[in-house]
Formats: sequence, structure tokens, C-alpha cells
Amino acid sequence: MRDVEDLLIDSKYKFKSSYRDDKYHKLSEMEKSGIFKSITDTFLCAFAIGYHFDQTSVVKGGNSTVNHVNLVSIPGDVRELLLRLIRNRYPQLDTPDDIWSKVEEYAEMGIQLLYDSVSANNWMLLIDDIMELK
Repeated sequence: MRDVEDLLIDSKYKFKSSYRDDKYHKLSEMEKSGIFKSITDTFLCAFAIGYHFDQTSVVKGGNSTVNHVNLVSIPGDVRELLLRLIRNRYPQLDTPDDIWSKVEEYAEMGIQLLYDSVSANNWMLLIDDIMELK
């Protein structure tokens, strides 16, 4: 098994999503508390929700799939946390692409759950509502 430090060296990964324009951008425009100031912040929140519920969704291919978050835009300590969370749940994943792809899958499901919750609550983030999803 490769060391965490070894896996963190390659930071060229670009996370993709099928929902950048219709969910990520809409959340940052409409959500009233202003918590989603950047696509990266929204991506990390989406990852946390997907990870919490242990639900993933593979990014669909096609014209709607775009690169939208660069790994280098995520602070080093947060990158390390993401890597450790994935390695904890999937110890068999041993390449950066496999690990970051799994982060992407959690975020892809999480953005769907987050968007549905916020849009149903008059564009307000209500943590209790999200925690009751599933």
C-alpha cells in the first residue's frame, strides 16, 4: 500500500461533474446564506454529504460532463483528509486516479442530494433536512 504522502504528490487531477451549470452554479446564485461562495466549497460540501450517506454516483459521460474543480484548488490538509477518508473505506484503492475518482463519485451524488434539499427549502441550507435524507 502506497503512503499518503506519495499519493498526494500528483495534484493534476481535475474533478468532473454532469451538474456544474444546473446545480453547482444555481446553488451559488440562489442559496440565501451565501455559504457556497466557490465551486470548490460546494464540491467539498457535496462530497461530505455523499460520504456521510455512503452513496456514490458515477459521472455521466457526454457533452454535459465538464472539468470543474482542480485538485490543486483544494488546500493540502483537506486533500489529505479526503484521501484518508477514501482509503479508510476503500483500502484496496492504491492509485491517485482511483482515489480521486471515488471522491468525485461521492460529490456527484452529494450535489444531487444537496441541490434537492436546498431548492425544496426556499433556497436555504437546512442541515437537519439534509441529515434526514436517505
